[in-house]
Amino acid sequence: MAVLKRILSFFVSILLLVAKLLCLAVRLVLSLFLLVVQMVLVIFHAGSSL
Repeated sequence: MAVLKRILSFFVSILLLVAKLLCLAVRLVLSLFLLVVQMVLVIFHAGSSL
């Protein structure tokens, strides 16, 4: 029974770690996407004003 609990807690901690990493990855991708969108908008704006 104790071994089962230990394995279960191990899996739960791994799942939490994976969830945190996924959250960080999603935030990173979103920030990069927003940065690229801003760059594209700036470039298009500069191109249209010339």
